[in-house]
Amino acid sequence: SVDEQERPFALGMQFVLLRTLAYIPTPIYFGAVIDTTCMLWQQDCGVHGSCWEYDVTSFRFVYFGLAASLKFVGFIFIFLTWYSIKHKEAQAERWHQHLPPLGTVSELVCHVGGRKSHARTRSCPVFILPRPDAPVGMLLDRGHSSLSCPGNGLKAIPPPVLLPHHHRGSAHV
Repeated sequence: SVDEQERPFALGMQFVLLRTLAYIPTPIYFGAVIDTTCMLWQQDCGVHGSCWEYDVTSFRFVYFGLAASLKFVGFIFIFLTWYSIKHKEAQAERWHQHLPPLGTVSELVCHVGGRKSHARTRSCPVFILPRPDAPVGMLLDRGHSSLSCPGNGLKAIPPPVLLPHHHRGSAHV
């Protein structure tokens, strides 16, 4: 899910997160949960020692319950990630479906009044302002333009409208 150039960094971050969230704290909270099932503690001069006897039935439920609950929490995060990715893919697919299909050269020649017109057509793409929900980089109009069909009369076709560049400190003319 990452670019090829970012793969080593992503793998490094994955191992850091695994060590931070799993390998280091796991013995601590498993030990704390297992200690709740102890029935007989060692006592030396009033100092609490190690466990001598565990309640096997509660040990079994506590140990596997903790493991199952951690797997369930992991599954929730995996499901949320999958749902987020599917939602973004569906949103991109819906956006692409709203784009008109690419036309052929013969479709770009105007047919005014049912007969073929020999009007000039634009061979350059028409630059349009992107929609707010459009992905960045999709700035070309893939559909038909009224500028590409000037009619039967010979009219000059204006040049494509370029998007303005907004820079800090620059004056717009």
